[in-house]
Amino acid sequence: MNIRVFRPSCNTEAWCASAASARPRSRALKEARAKGHRLVILVGDEPYCGKCGFRPIPPGRAVMPGPVDPARLLVAELVDGAFY
Repeated sequence: MNIRVFRPSCNTEAWCASAASARPRSRALKEARAKGHRLVILVGDEPYCGKCGFRPIPPGRAVMPGPVDPARLLVAELVDGAFY
């Protein structure tokens, strides 16, 4: 499966809420789609990352190495049906 994993990019709540924080994610999603990736997984906050199309991953559908708050595990489908 062709997957791209993003790392958190926000340092403060104010930065996360700003339009400037969404631009790099939007650009990265476009690049991932152009390279043939079908989905992107991100550990982040849905209220902010949801603006770029990320949705919560249902419990038990994905496992990450190391400690990860499952509520912060998000996915953006670049191809319809790639994850859900």
